Amino acid sequence: MYNTTTDGSDGSGFAEKSGREKNPGIPAPCDEFPEKDLHGQSDMAARLYRLRRQRDALFQPGMFGDPAWDLLLDLYVSEQEKKQICITSACIAAGVANSTGLRWISILVQNGYVERQDDPADARRAYLTLTAKARNALDTLFEQFDAAQN
Repeated sequence: MYNTTTDGSDGSGFAEKSGREKNPGIPAPCDEFPEKDLHGQSDMAARLYRLRRQRDALFQPGMFGDPAWDLLLDLYVSEQEKKQICITSACIAAGVANSTGLRWISILVQNGYVERQDDPADARRAYLTLTAKARNALDTLFEQFDAAQN
């Protein structure tokens, strides 16, 4: 999900600029992985994430906020793509400051939706993964949403 940019020329009418776009002066917070085509529920999660970033680009900054949801969506899609997401990258994906992201990550961990694993190669970095509880809840939500649309 890095470097996602849409100028609206695809007919979408949206000008999108992902919160995960790399800043040339700052190194990538985690290892990058190649983009893959998504299918099914993971595709729905990715579309929801992109729609939220498009919404953020069209409205006044800070008007909407749901970092916990953005964190869960990003982790869900990344898991399907076999990507590891570090805490810094998760905060960027949620479009929030590190302090806000860390607070929400702590809440998600305490509620059993996210697990944190320290990187054995770099003590400064930790990775996040969804728990089975969160994955099952998201699967169920997307299945119900998909069924309601058909």
